[in-house]
Amino acid sequence: MFNADHHHQTYVIVAPSGGGKSSLIFSLLNRHHNLALAVSHTTRRARAKEKEGQHYYFSSIDHFKSLINQGAFLEWAEVHKDFYGTTKQEIYRIHQSEKKAVCDIDIQGLIQVKKIMPIVPALFVLPPSFKEMKRRLLQRNSETEESLKRRYSSALKELSLMHHSDFFLVNEDFDLSRKIVEDWMVFGRCPPNQKEEALKLADDLILELTQAVEQPDEV
Repeated sequence: MFNADHHHQTYVIVAPSGGGKSSLIFSLLNRHHNLALAVSHTTRRARAKEKEGQHYYFSSIDHFKSLINQGAFLEWAEVHKDFYGTTKQEIYRIHQSEKKAVCDIDIQGLIQVKKIMPIVPALFVLPPSFKEMKRRLLQRNSETEESLKRRYSSALKELSLMHHSDFFLVNEDFDLSRKIVEDWMVFGRCPPNQKEEALKLADDLILELTQAVEQPDEV
């Protein structure tokens, strides 16, 4: 059923909060019908306007744990007391429909995926600066000081492990970024090498994020 050799039909995108990953993914899904989002399972409750099978597969904790025990997940994690995970069946379902699977996961998920599908290509998306990252997060109008600090802490973890990715993209100009991701996923062209630039930027982001986490009043 699930074939780990189908790496050429599966793409992983990873980013810290404020990287702009979701905007890029949904823009491409709307433009290219041969791409499909690998929908995750979650134990958190559905928010307003979220639809079963479109945004998430909503699951009880017991059911989720039974899937873990069955080895059903390609990757899974516990995040802020809720469970999230992508099943192997979901990737298989997308491949069976002759589409390419797009996995929107965190860096811990990528590390798990790489153990099962070692050569699946992964792109790490970075915001161009801490200032811009913060602006994008505040634009959502849903962040409290506490949740912002939590996102900063998660971003630190993502950035410290970003070397597990294969490609790197500094998402400064949305249209240009979308073109790069489109060329990669749809036309099979490797993204331009931004690794050196990305690693230098990551060092700067880590410094500013660390200060922001330690001084939450300045959030």
